[in-house]
Amino acid sequence: HAPSSSTGKSSWRDFLSDGLHLSASGNKIVGESLIEIIDQILPELSVKPCPTTGGINSSSVCVGVKRIGPWHDEIDHKKPKKAFDAEGA
Repeated sequence: HAPSSSTGKSSWRDFLSDGLHLSASGNKIVGESLIEIIDQILPELSVKPCPTTGGINSSSVCVGVKRIGPWHDEIDHKKPKKAFDAEGA
């Protein structure tokens, strides 16, 4: 949903913080638009939120991206190498 100007119409200026860089509302609309395009055109790259929390976290799923390492919460700070071993041993 685009913000409105004093005339009630959206302006491209509403999406820029300084005339060049995206504002919070600009970032929001670009992010939402990208997610929508990815969901439609590249569904295998679409990240599905965690079924429990509804957020994007280590329980999220993206079938098109191979997992190549442990999640941050799987790494023991005293034995970090263990999380990167092939079988976690």
